[in-house]
Amino acid sequence: MAAHEAPRSRGGGRVFLALAVALLIGAGGAAAWLHVTDRLEPLLASAPLVALELPPPAGEAAAESSAEPGPTPTEEPAATASDTATASSETAANPTPAPSEAAPSEPASSETATSPTSTENAAPAEPGSAEEPSTAALQAPPPPAPAPGSTEPAAATPAAPADTAAATETPAEAPAGAAPDEASATESSSGPAAATTAGSDAGTTATATEMAAATPPPVPAATLAPPWKRYARPFPAGDTRPRIAIVIAELGLSRAATEAAIERLPPEITLAFNPLAPNLQAWIIKARARGHEVMLDLPMEPLSYPQEDPGPNALLASLGPIENARRLGFLLDRADGYVGVASYMGSRFEGTAELIQPVLQTLADRGLLFLANRSAPASEVPALAETLKLPWLSNDRFLDTEATRVAIDGRLQQLERLARTHKGAVAMGLGYPVTIERVGAWTETLGAKGIALAPASALVGVAAP
Repeated sequence: MAAHEAPRSRGGGRVFLALAVALLIGAGGAAAWLHVTDRLEPLLASAPLVALELPPPAGEAAAESSAEPGPTPTEEPAATASDTATASSETAANPTPAPSEAAPSEPASSETATSPTSTENAAPAEPGSAEEPSTAALQAPPPPAPAPGSTEPAAATPAAPADTAAATETPAEAPAGAAPDEASATESSSGPAAATTAGSDAGTTATATEMAAATPPPVPAATLAPPWKRYARPFPAGDTRPRIAIVIAELGLSRAATEAAIERLPPEITLAFNPLAPNLQAWIIKARARGHEVMLDLPMEPLSYPQEDPGPNALLASLGPIENARRLGFLLDRADGYVGVASYMGSRFEGTAELIQPVLQTLADRGLLFLANRSAPASEVPALAETLKLPWLSNDRFLDTEATRVAIDGRLQQLERLARTHKGAVAMGLGYPVTIERVGAWTETLGAKGIALAPASALVGVAAP
């Protein structure tokens, strides 16, 4: 209680002093002014907040100055400095007085002229004074905090009011969930979290590097083997036996015939699919999974057209080169994974250089091989293929023009003789059940005859009759 009584007694003195001053101003007597001043001089010394000279009445200014000179300008700042120190200590002890303890309101001009703050600004504190720092000093930014992990202590800073200290708290003392300021963001970018992130990035980079080392670089398209070699069924290059290739064409339109050819025929048999067959790519994938080499049928106009129709999107002599080129591109783009095309019909095109040359050129550009049916009286394919560097082979026999067991067996025997004479022979057939049955049985006898059953690609470059 004693810590709070002293400010209250001083507050009462201030009230008494203010009333006395008011009476003095009202009376306007110079003698009364001097008498009251002498009486209140001890009280003024103990009440520094109001121990300031008030201006005398306008009529008595000259008499007052001649009767008793005031303190010299050099003395007043010194007294004010000490008084300000006392007032500051009192203010620190009781910074917020109760409403009942507040002094009566005075005119704004007098209050401003006699406030301790104005005196404090007018007379700076002496070196070594216990006076609190000025408002500007409290508002100055604190010195930078030492770097994390540094052993150097932070520079001492003057004591700040409670509200200022709360405003300058470090981010570490902020409540959880508070938004980080710039300093905390900077610290987090250079602290353990950043180190963890850097370590994580390094691990990711190392993993990517290891994966890149384990994964071979992509092969440029220019260095890839052409499709007719890339999708070819392997065949031993050193096999010197006579070779026979069998191509079963027009597959994909009949599900039963297609499945029988894929499942029942040896994998050395080449299978050719109609480019307009449903689920074409799925059939090709299944055939290749069984080991078969795959081709596409290329429908072209025969000499017997229109009695024999090669079907929709076929290449026709009545169409212009632009339309035929469009149709050819459409057929070739229907699937992937095949080595070339087989001409089951197309005697008119093969016998006319103006018609067949654009076709062979497109095949050569795409890296595909061409199987000619050789049904035309005079084919232009051999000469043009040689000029275009196109891999090609020609059909020597149609196996099932007469789809009987006797006719098919006879054609197979003819193939054996051609293969022994010319080192190789090629035959084409359709997916008839009798054809699949007879060809399957015949292939089992080739080993004893010294003849190799080969895919179509293995007959490229082999002499033909």
